[in-house]
Amino acid sequence: MSASGTDTPEALVRLAIGSLARAIDADADGRAGHAAALLRKVWEHFLPYTIWDRATQLTAGRYWRQAAPDQRMRIAHEYRQLMLLTYVEALLPVRAGAALEVEPAGSGDADADADADADTIVRTRIAGAAGAALALDYRLARTPSGWRIYDLKTGGGWFIMRYQQAFAEEVQRNGYVGLRDRLRREKEGLAARLGVAPD
Repeated sequence: MSASGTDTPEALVRLAIGSLARAIDADADGRAGHAAALLRKVWEHFLPYTIWDRATQLTAGRYWRQAAPDQRMRIAHEYRQLMLLTYVEALLPVRAGAALEVEPAGSGDADADADADADTIVRTRIAGAAGAALALDYRLARTPSGWRIYDLKTGGGWFIMRYQQAFAEEVQRNGYVGLRDRLRREKEGLAARLGVAPD
């Protein structure tokens, strides 16, 4: 493993989640499962191992290529915030000391890309969460800096797949401003449900 710990997708996932877990365990509000504390720790300790702009590009498809730079920036910002809040919501049942199981990259995944050298999926389970073990899957891409996370699969399915049709329909009906506003509304609604201040 290199000094960055990103030579393999499994190593990157362990590094990202391990860094996040240690930060949460060291914070009283984080240990108690307060959403605002979890969001702050996700920003500080999980976000550096991600490439959310790639998620926005893949979700928007041709509409990303057609958008102006300032439109891309605004849409990517709202989409990233929505994705991070969704991740925080998925982490709420987890408590300090939960054991993490990381499966080999691409194992048992029918929808994984054929080119596993450049794009793959890592499945995880967090034992000890409140109730049943929590399943969280991560899609990663190889970058010049090593493997990076760009998509999440929670109880609601893959985040990118969930929004691809919505992106297209919203741009067709209401343009890029309409898409940005829709993402903002969804972000603010989820933030209110979690009891955190939206960015």
